[in-house]
Amino acid sequence: MSKCEEDIQKLIDESNSLTEICDIIHKNGSDSANYFQIHKRYNPGSYIFKVKAENLKDPANTGILLSTFFGSYVSSEKVQEDLSKVPPITKELKKILILEIHDDTREMSKEDKNLLAQKYATFIDFFFNENPNCLSLMLSNKCQILSDFSIYIIKNIKTDKIESIDIDDIFQIINFTKENDLINNDIFMNMTNLKCFYCSINKFGNFKEIEEFENELNLFLEFMKKHKDINFLFGVRSLKKQMNLACKIVEYGHENGLKISMKHLSIFPDIYFSDNIEKKCVALKLRRNLCLAKINIEELKDLDKLKLVLSTFVNLKTISVEFESDFITKSLKEFKDEIKLLEALKNAFNFTTTIENLKKIKISFWQNMERDQNCNIINEKLYDTIFKMILSVFPDTINAIQFNSPNIISESIWNMIASKYTQLEEINLFDVSNIYKNAFSEIKSLKYVVMEMETKVNIPEWVQIVIIKYVIINPHNPVSRDFDIEYYFELFNTTFNCSLKDVFKDDTRQIALLRNIFDWKNVLAL
Repeated sequence: MSKCEEDIQKLIDESNSLTEICDIIHKNGSDSANYFQIHKRYNPGSYIFKVKAENLKDPANTGILLSTFFGSYVSSEKVQEDLSKVPPITKELKKILILEIHDDTREMSKEDKNLLAQKYATFIDFFFNENPNCLSLMLSNKCQILSDFSIYIIKNIKTDKIESIDIDDIFQIINFTKENDLINNDIFMNMTNLKCFYCSINKFGNFKEIEEFENELNLFLEFMKKHKDINFLFGVRSLKKQMNLACKIVEYGHENGLKISMKHLSIFPDIYFSDNIEKKCVALKLRRNLCLAKINIEELKDLDKLKLVLSTFVNLKTISVEFESDFITKSLKEFKDEIKLLEALKNAFNFTTTIENLKKIKISFWQNMERDQNCNIINEKLYDTIFKMILSVFPDTINAIQFNSPNIISESIWNMIASKYTQLEEINLFDVSNIYKNAFSEIKSLKYVVMEMETKVNIPEWVQIVIIKYVIINPHNPVSRDFDIEYYFELFNTTFNCSLKDVFKDDTRQIALLRNIFDWKNVLAL
């Protein structure tokens, strides 16, 4: 290093801000980023809080108390003071604020609810202004899930930084609309950058008939029409009344050009695969708006569901396919012959998907460990064959793959992934302890690898970021030690200029390894 580069390296070592480090390097020319070593430790601090009023009977003068899950309640002022003192890197790496509301406001007047909501909103504004890359807000009401208090809070938020909001239930808005003019009193008035709003459709199924709240629902639909640029995402359960309400929403959305998506809160219900005329009508209306599907494969005939989904759910973005642990054992028992089973599997997977928007697939293949050695050999061959078959039916538009608990992913499977998915940028591996050493070597488009286990595997030079998430509790993965950076270089047979290590009480909960410090914001999305 030259004297100038040594001085820059010293400034980098002394800095606790990723933004500042990037500015330092920019001044020396962006091309110089690879000359410097940037290895930072941080504690992400708190972003999940339980919240309640100090004196619920006096909303105009009460203070707000907050608590982390492992702490006692303290004043909002004390929390704000503590949050303002954390290092810049801690603030830069926060991406969401989650508030659990522990106030029961059902007996309060709307004026008192509004006064109390202002106190909550003040803390929210502070948090988002203090943490520059925090863009998402989640509000969860623990006292009464259908309470409209969350909407009063949203109405009083002043920051324009929020891009995504997640609340419990659509009935929070409907109940708010009973006492408030939702059209002329816009709850999103200050949120000029809001891109996505999510809520469930009566997740506990406790309403009687749509007619009872039709006026309020129509006002909410009209409100959505005012916000055509926002993506409205709804979670729905496979209950008749909830599905009918979802149909009403998507029909209005189609008529008025709204951005509306649906996702089921559990495994895909049989309504989408029924011959019943009434159920078919509902399914036809909803499936064009479904963005996420989760399918459980217990027996061979369940693969027909996968075929239907991949043929007709035109706006599907993500699909999760879970094979039960005894799928192979049950199938072998049914066909009594491996050759016959393979023939049946080939027929089941003999189709070509016609959907074009699918981007992410999640495959879970839970293996039954209670079997003898001969059965184990047979099952591994079938397992490998089925894995290839299922990968063959997805479109080549896939850019992210997640594998959960596969017994083994063979070299030939990785080669198939490389040849078929030429747009693949991200691979997530959870509970995967045995990876082929050169698994990623032919996936030229790959940029990001996320795993929860330290696994010896070669990371190609074109992979930009590798993340190990130790924070996920796994019986096969003991609490991590605080390894030095060279440990990971040896593990992955490569070097990285940058690392961001999330450390809590001397335990590494997550480490992100980066080729280039200018990509650090991409870590927030992984």
